[in-house]
Amino acid sequence: MRPIGIRTINHQAMPFMDKERALGFWRDLLGLKLVPSQEGPGGDNLIWLEAADGTMVHLLRQAPDHPPNRHTAFEVEDFDRALETMREAGFEIVKGPLERADGQRAFYVIDPEGNRIEFTTGSGLRASDRAVDAHGNTQVS
Repeated sequence: MRPIGIRTINHQAMPFMDKERALGFWRDLLGLKLVPSQEGPGGDNLIWLEAADGTMVHLLRQAPDHPPNRHTAFEVEDFDRALETMREAGFEIVKGPLERADGQRAFYVIDPEGNRIEFTTGSGLRASDRAVDAHGNTQVS
């Protein structure tokens, strides 16, 4: 079996409960830039932020009665090969494969230690009609 070629970390997903407090830390203190979410219908349950090098942090609204939805997303060299390799290795694809509004493809597995891991292509593969406001809300045109 060939190893999956990891290019970089695409994003780290982190839970939040208080949106303004989270934005005060991630956007205002750390200086990450708000970018439009390319997944889902938009709204205020998912906030995408980006560092100067393009690495992102995705903030996911945390329900008080649910465990945190943390995961790391790895950008892979060959998405189809990564998907095939994970299946051949016996890993269940727990979400995906899916395609986001900007053409990025993704799928999720649970690693042997119970961690949720996402594998993606690069972002921004096609133009997207999404915009983000100053509060991290993504609007879909």
